[in-house]
Amino acid sequence: MHEPIDPGRHGRRRHGVRVVPRIDQQLAGTTDLTEVPFRFCSDEYEGTEHWCSAWDEGADPYEIAENAANSYENYYIFNSFARDQRMVDPWGHLERVHDRYFLHLQNQYQHWVYRGFDFDGFWETLREDPDGYGIEDVPFDEAIDGGLSGASAAKVALTTLSKVIQTPEPGAYYEDPDDHNLYNYDYSTDIPLCRAVSLPDCSDLNVDLGAGKYAFSLYDGESGYYYFDRLRVIGSFYDKLAAIQTITSPETNFLGVDTDANFTQYAISMHLYFPEEVTRIVGGSAVDAYEAFAGVSDNRRFVFRDPFADQAQYVGKAPVDPATSYTIELYSMWLGMAFLNANFDNSFNDGMKVWIDGSGEGVIPTVTDPTRIARFTHPRTGRTYVAVKNSDPNAFSPGFALVKRAQSYVDGAVGNDPDVKNLYIEQAVSLIDSVRGLNKLYGDLVF
Repeated sequence: MHEPIDPGRHGRRRHGVRVVPRIDQQLAGTTDLTEVPFRFCSDEYEGTEHWCSAWDEGADPYEIAENAANSYENYYIFNSFARDQRMVDPWGHLERVHDRYFLHLQNQYQHWVYRGFDFDGFWETLREDPDGYGIEDVPFDEAIDGGLSGASAAKVALTTLSKVIQTPEPGAYYEDPDDHNLYNYDYSTDIPLCRAVSLPDCSDLNVDLGAGKYAFSLYDGESGYYYFDRLRVIGSFYDKLAAIQTITSPETNFLGVDTDANFTQYAISMHLYFPEEVTRIVGGSAVDAYEAFAGVSDNRRFVFRDPFADQAQYVGKAPVDPATSYTIELYSMWLGMAFLNANFDNSFNDGMKVWIDGSGEGVIPTVTDPTRIARFTHPRTGRTYVAVKNSDPNAFSPGFALVKRAQSYVDGAVGNDPDVKNLYIEQAVSLIDSVRGLNKLYGDLVF
């Protein structure tokens, strides 16, 4: 005997019905039975339908995506803190976070895209038919009986993954007077806010645990020998890496389709339908451009950046350090440039393009607007790096932002102390040269 279907709870089930008394009948003590259907989904269909995945829950794609997003946040303490567990594995944690939460988000996005291939045109044909067929007279993705739930789930998916990447560490923050970014300086979350009290020691922003997550793994250093085998907290580095992998991965899992006939139809990364948003998130985290993707301080409260909102609302608000370490920057750069051109769309790599003026890797831009060309001359080597901004004023160009920021360091954006300037310049150049190297590998489309 099996449990009746909860219309919003899916997983692997047997097909059939179970007869159970209605609630009113149970209360009345009667024995009349009511058939309750439940859905069948065998193992080979795991993940191949939007309603068939282990550990998912929800009545439709939107609810499934919302549940995955909420579960990730609600289980943070249980998943990332060792508590009394003897063995804690960071890479096992990454796999768990991806499979239990992020994979559901990716599945809902990809199934929405895939259904749109089949139904968008058919839906419009029905709308034009004079008989109407009783469908809603709106585009497929706006119809309750069409793709609205899937479209909403897709936005929940990218918004959630974006939040994971931009999540700061918990604690107190100060605003840097040079770049006006907010940086963590203490894990305490109860330091009085500046200007709120007349104390010498104060904070420009406090981020509570939960909204903030520890970026690096913490070990029980007081436990004696081999303390490095005894984790206390798994760092959100692994969550951020899993989120970047999920956003950039074009791999799909559709059962019973001929993926060889047109493999581009089944290579579905989130860049395919959300190129501007993904370029901001992945490209911004790759080149350390907090102003493009990080959360902000709004009246001394931390606010996550909504990738689908008008980005003008975040201008003038101090970005909060998202704890995207140099390793995360390299992963974003590599995974983005390697996989986001899977559909023969090279726009992400074009936006990352940086070259040395006068070199064979350079291009001769036909751009006449000088504000769209960034140049940076390395004071030590004399090399001049060049990048061009996208013609769309609302689009984010990672390479352009990186080169422009490097030149700002030369111009005194971080003060005139030579040691400080050199530190910032060399950090920027390390990213620039990494971009150039990856462009040699992935910059040209090949088959």
